[in-house]
Amino acid sequence: MPIARLRTVASDQKRGLKDAIREAQSFVRGRSFWKETEAAEWKLPLPEDVAYSIIDTYLSRDTETLKSLSLTCKALALFCQRTLLRVITVSTVRYERKRSPFKRFVSVIEEDDRILELAQELKLLDKHFVVLPGDGPKHMTKSQVALQTILKQPWKALRRLHISMQGDWEKIPKPLQRAIVQALKLPGLREVALSGVEVPLHLMGHCRGLETLEVRGDARVPIRQFTRSKLFTIAPRHLTLQRTDPAHLKQLFSEPSSLRSHNLASLTFGAQRSMVQDVIQALPPMTLRSISSLTILLTHPISDQGRSWHFVLSPSTS
Repeated sequence: MPIARLRTVASDQKRGLKDAIREAQSFVRGRSFWKETEAAEWKLPLPEDVAYSIIDTYLSRDTETLKSLSLTCKALALFCQRTLLRVITVSTVRYERKRSPFKRFVSVIEEDDRILELAQELKLLDKHFVVLPGDGPKHMTKSQVALQTILKQPWKALRRLHISMQGDWEKIPKPLQRAIVQALKLPGLREVALSGVEVPLHLMGHCRGLETLEVRGDARVPIRQFTRSKLFTIAPRHLTLQRTDPAHLKQLFSEPSSLRSHNLASLTFGAQRSMVQDVIQALPPMTLRSISSLTILLTHPISDQGRSWHFVLSPSTS
């Protein structure tokens, strides 16, 4: 709410500006705000679905307008809150001296856990080595404890999880590993993106409804040799491998792997130009028959910059 508006409210009700600010903050953060929102009667001239469609189409990225609507219109407040909290990004900042963003976000959740009911996408991005490498697999840093706390929350509406941190899976403390696996078991989770961290492929099988798997950056999905009876298999419809080669791709689609390709509709992979043909030849025939979209990211052997090719494949008639 603008300061000028707060001054007007304060003068109308003969209160100080500080009191008006405190009341505005409690209105947004307090439990009474949610109760009033849920009980609000629809009195707008437009049908609810039309108003929601307008907000979702034209205002989904206009944070300030959404905040103003949530404060001025009780009928739209809950929908605006859902739109504001649809995507949550917790990212590190270079040269940050205060508490890590993961620790601060834990405080936000503790203050109002309604966010756990509204967030549909969660991005946990450790861009500056705050979480890893840490103090080794046997000792938990404060940032690792905070990240563990975030991952263990009961995210009720979460559909997409993006974890980015640079480090070897074996060097991650066991409690944090278990927290990542627990997050993969969320019943509504459908999309997982991994950047840097190499989560073993068989653990991805805990995500029973997985539709999209993205492995970005230099990360690769380690494959461990297990008998089939011990595997949780996954069959995503969309698969992205930002960096791969023929040997890795053969291993990924091999018999001991928990990845199944019968549902695969789109495949994106990155490789050097000289390897593209070999990578395609390494794909199983069943995969080539099932996919309808193929995107190739041409990578430079030195830099990450390159071009991309996109192909729309016709269904096989054989």
